Amino acid sequence: MKKLVLLPGLIIGTLAIAGSLWTMSAKAETAATPTMSQKIAEKLNISSDQVEKAMDEIRTERRAETQKAQDTKLDQAVTDGIITSTQKDALIAKRNEMRTRMEKQHAEMQTWMAEQGIDESKLQPYMGKGMGRSGHSGGMRMGQNFAK
Repeated sequence: MKKLVLLPGLIIGTLAIAGSLWTMSAKAETAATPTMSQKIAEKLNISSDQVEKAMDEIRTERRAETQKAQDTKLDQAVTDGIITSTQKDALIAKRNEMRTRMEKQHAEMQTWMAEQGIDESKLQPYMGKGMGRSGHSGGMRMGQNFAK
């Protein structure tokens, strides 16, 4: 029974991490919320570049922490006999493959939009929060608690 519950959770968690990586790029964040960076910079009396750099560092740290927590859970799944070590390695490889693929797709979309003369940051209010990466609101995401 545990296997039936944990394996779909691992797959959903892997997909959620890949999706959250898609939505958490620094470029998208600054395009989606330039006023946030500017307001923070104004309140702290520092440059928006410093704020953006700090936000990038925090996102990178959070991503690493989430990945480490997921890897720890996968180690426990191996210990509990839910999956094999080979399956764990395959899940991690698939997670990394999906992340790379999503990053590539996002870059392709940005290139295409630039070729079309479309400014994603200006289009986002018309397309809503589902508009690619720049529409990410930072709210609850499927699989968010997976790494806990």
